Amino acid sequence: WNLLKAINVREGQRSRDRFPPLWYTPIKGVDGKDIYATDYYGKKILTPEDFELMLDDYYREREWNIKTGIPTKEKLEKVGLADIAADLFKMGGILKKGEQEVYHWE
Repeated sequence: WNLLKAINVREGQRSRDRFPPLWYTPIKGVDGKDIYATDYYGKKILTPEDFELMLDDYYREREWNIKTGIPTKEKLEKVGLADIAADLFKMGGILKKGEQEVYHWE
């Protein structure tokens, strides 16, 4: 995933991942009742904010920048992609771990 994400960044996809609005829309079950996205236990209907929190957790686990969804320079180096990290860092496309500023691409 780190390599795929780095390639996407290099090719111009630089925004945080987004969920399609359809995910927040209930579907009709075979019995005609609405079925919503729920938590693991089926107790809570998930909101767009819940999905965003899960995405933050996903980025955190992957050691990607939470604001941008892009792997950090350190993460790419850690998984043996130092050359790609260096190229993206020169382009201004990735941040060092802990940096909060979002780079603007030219």
